[in-house]
Amino acid sequence: MELRDLLAFAMKNQAAELHLAPNSPVELLVAGNVKGINLPHLLAQDVEEMVVQKLGAMARESLRTSGRCEGSIKVEGLGEFQALVEAGKARIILPVTASPTKRSSQSAESHRSPGSVPTFAERLRGLFGGKQ
Repeated sequence: MELRDLLAFAMKNQAAELHLAPNSPVELLVAGNVKGINLPHLLAQDVEEMVVQKLGAMARESLRTSGRCEGSIKVEGLGEFQALVEAGKARIILPVTASPTKRSSQSAESHRSPGSVPTFAERLRGLFGGKQ
């Protein structure tokens, strides 16, 4: 199982996030609902190889020292994705895409280019109606 394949599947299914955790099913966040994918459960080594090893040196150091990190992962042919890793679990945030009419009515995220990845702070602002 490759990260690229999981991300392509998630994008095809219009997921907002891909969740990877040891001894758990791979999950997608689609339209506010978490849905498991019918695949074998991942091992801790799988999450390490698929996500952690692809993060930059600063993110890996932060993970080593604090147990959590946020960083980006570039996947050839798919783009750049924001990854949040904590306690061996990874959340990968997929690019937000919207039609031009929907984009004009969105808040701070409307100023980003289509297909770009929102930061964790931007995602939180979106959850709370733009309030920080």
